[in-house]
Amino acid sequence: MKKGIEVSLMENNAIEILINDGEVREVDISENNKFISDQNTITEGQMHHVVFTIDGAAKIATIIVDGVLSDGSPSTRDYGWGRIYPYLQDQNDTNICTFDKGFDGTIHHIRVYNRALRTSEAIANFNAGQ
Repeated sequence: MKKGIEVSLMENNAIEILINDGEVREVDISENNKFISDQNTITEGQMHHVVFTIDGAAKIATIIVDGVLSDGSPSTRDYGWGRIYPYLQDQNDTNICTFDKGFDGTIHHIRVYNRALRTSEAIANFNAGQ
């Protein structure tokens, strides 16, 4: 993957985000640049509210789908968050976000914030219909 962010739908009805700064260090980063929602959170033919929160200061990523934090499982992650690779550089100069080539749907709205949203804010936005 090139520098930037890639969003993909997974076979297990989950959504995944990959973050890459363009540096070649696949051995170091392979576990800490890919974040996947819980299984069966994405249903084909339905609109979903998906929030990827990437907190660069705390080096933590979370995924909230339809107002529910994907809190993981022993096979994916033990908590509702994942650690971002600590030496990951910034993404700000690319302005690139790609979607899986197999994606056959509609993106209704994308919003990017200049700070990490709290989980409660993401859930409130879903409940408010935003």
